[in-house]
Amino acid sequence: MKKYRIIVFCLLVNVISKAQDPYIGVGSGQGIGQYAYIEKNAVSFANLYRNTYNNVEYLAARFWVDAGSGVEWIYYTNYDSNNWQCGGNNDIYKSTQNFDPSNFGSQWIAGANVYVSVRSGYCGGATGGPFNERHFQIFDFEVKNDIPSGSVFDADGNCSQTTTKGNNIVGSFTIDIGSLSSKTLERLFFSNSGSFSEGVQIPNNGFKLFFEPSTGSETFDGSESSVQLYGDWGGNSTSNNEYGADNMNIPLSGITRFYVVLCDIVNGSVNPLSIGSFPDAVNLNILNDGLSLGPSLDAKTLARINQTSLNLNSPFPVKLLNFKANSENQLAHLSWETTEETNNESFEIQRSANAIDFVTIGQLKGNGTTNVEKSYKFTDISPINGQNYYRLKQNDKDGKFEFSKIISLKINTLNERQVIVFPNPSNNGFRVNNLAFGASVSIMNVLGKKVLETIAVKEFMEFKSEDFDSGTYFLNVKFPDGKQETRKLIIEK
Repeated sequence: MKKYRIIVFCLLVNVISKAQDPYIGVGSGQGIGQYAYIEKNAVSFANLYRNTYNNVEYLAARFWVDAGSGVEWIYYTNYDSNNWQCGGNNDIYKSTQNFDPSNFGSQWIAGANVYVSVRSGYCGGATGGPFNERHFQIFDFEVKNDIPSGSVFDADGNCSQTTTKGNNIVGSFTIDIGSLSSKTLERLFFSNSGSFSEGVQIPNNGFKLFFEPSTGSETFDGSESSVQLYGDWGGNSTSNNEYGADNMNIPLSGITRFYVVLCDIVNGSVNPLSIGSFPDAVNLNILNDGLSLGPSLDAKTLARINQTSLNLNSPFPVKLLNFKANSENQLAHLSWETTEETNNESFEIQRSANAIDFVTIGQLKGNGTTNVEKSYKFTDISPINGQNYYRLKQNDKDGKFEFSKIISLKINTLNERQVIVFPNPSNNGFRVNNLAFGASVSIMNVLGKKVLETIAVKEFMEFKSEDFDSGTYFLNVKFPDGKQETRKLIIEK
């Protein structure tokens, strides 16, 4: 009997002490884990938790994309997570690199199923997993910048179902679910940044969402099925210019066409059609996490989407290609190309920590009107620690403007201080980041001769290339705590 008790006790100890598997974070702000559906052009990341596992060097998100033959792709936790617990860091989670939909090629299409799980690497070289597999599905969301042929605006303010009236169509888009079936659109929340205000020109029930199967030749006539949208959805404020509805249960099959219609304006308000340009009065943008589909997958219904603008008759005045961001040395490098520009005055580069509140951090001059391909680059030298969201505000010469899609980039704080010299090589000045007050900064040439010495009074310093001859230099920083760092610097003129 005594022997039996000892065996039971050992078994219990073994069960209690077993490490709990790593998993994908699923809460708000956790990246892909908070979603069920992914728009095929959307970019995201994953927060991977080690749980009670120890001796973790890295975690990785394994994507298995199945649109027929299947393809695998691995996204590791960011470079500063390498050597995780092997270097004494006991953080409970790390973030992966942003996954790039273009990597998946022909498999990443509307209707594809995606399975994401966690793989682990341990100090010493062993690996484990997969753990905590989650299921996602791909759909395509496309803004339609055309008014369907045959539609007629009447601005009668009632959205009556009639075959001859078009009312005020202020936005249109399609949702393509590919080969998926039994799907529904559950949520659509958007904001209006135009001059018309909620409760002033636009009443609480001013918008309706009409929908019909897309044939490629459909014509809006007001007889389509519709759902009422409200400014006070879910107890929302009645004066913040946000509208929408939840639990709409709109059936989706193949490609579905949607029309956002301004059905009513407050008596005495000027009709937006008479203004001559909808964005002056109505400029619609999908709210962050403002789109969801059904049914739920792994208890989630939210849809991850980069696209925000719903404007109907205001296509982006430039044909924009490959707006993307990547990180290097804690800097965010943005780039984009245009194949055509019309009346383009400038691009403002805007950044946000929450994909809602944006501030302008820089501006580049546009190329007016041209059909020659142009390239643009911008570096954010002071990105936010954590998730950064970027968009472009394209300004016309006549004062009008449009926003691009939103892209995101994760920048993690380095565990150890690292001096950054940028740009390097330099031909028009350079900047030294991650200094400290009182740090000694010196620059020597290849012969060991000191050509500059100064003391830092803030966390960065800027230098002019004209103060140096062309050649190779070594920048040395001695911090007040005694630590030193040296960087190779190349000056080109």
